[in-house]
Amino acid sequence: MRRSNPSEFQELHHPEHRNPSPHDFGSHGDTWIPGFGANNARKNLGGNGTQDGRAALRLSYRGRLLNKTRRALEPHPPLEVGQLPVFAGLETLTLRSLGLTSLRGLGRQPGVRMIFVQNNLLTSLEGLEVQPDLEDLHAEDNLIESFRGARAGGRVKSVWLQGNPVASCFMYRIMAVLAFGRQLRFIDGQAVTRSEMARVASLWSDAGDAVRAGWVLDNVPHPNADYDLTIRQYLYFREMAAAS
Repeated sequence: MRRSNPSEFQELHHPEHRNPSPHDFGSHGDTWIPGFGANNARKNLGGNGTQDGRAALRLSYRGRLLNKTRRALEPHPPLEVGQLPVFAGLETLTLRSLGLTSLRGLGRQPGVRMIFVQNNLLTSLEGLEVQPDLEDLHAEDNLIESFRGARAGGRVKSVWLQGNPVASCFMYRIMAVLAFGRQLRFIDGQAVTRSEMARVASLWSDAGDAVRAGWVLDNVPHPNADYDLTIRQYLYFREMAAAS
């Protein structure tokens, strides 16, 4: 991690994945909390902890890793769903192995219950609008590094993301439920357990917003993260940014 300046915190919710800012905490100001640099961000401000499942968890934002992946893809021409003719039939939309780099342009697809986008070059789920009837999302074997762009509020019951970097994250399954909603029942073909649902329920009310903005839950600091915060630090920063 590195010490950053206030201007870097103006872009976190920007769709082009620029550096983090109070936008990620629901603010559009230029607030910079003194002491939230590289060293202080690693200090645990949690005191004696809490009983709601937050004490051992952290949030990290790993934009530099994503940018590294995108640079590696530069030889491949960008290809969005919106550049392709999209035909959905029999409740299924299939976009496998097309070299897709973005889901932008997918739009809403009423009546589609299954979407297949395996074996592409996706680095996030940005562009995935809420699909009113979608139940199964297959996005295996891409380059997805977080749940940035995922949408809650739909009917998704099953997601498949194995073969993506995000699937190797320690809190992968918890983040999947946070990202898509508590109606999610299966992750990579394995049922969501009661203990996993209880862990999700123990987190702060809008934890899903952070995960869908690209923050990654973990229980240890990430050495290559742009920003690494305890949950208390994240919530404090968000509160201060919202008040600015």
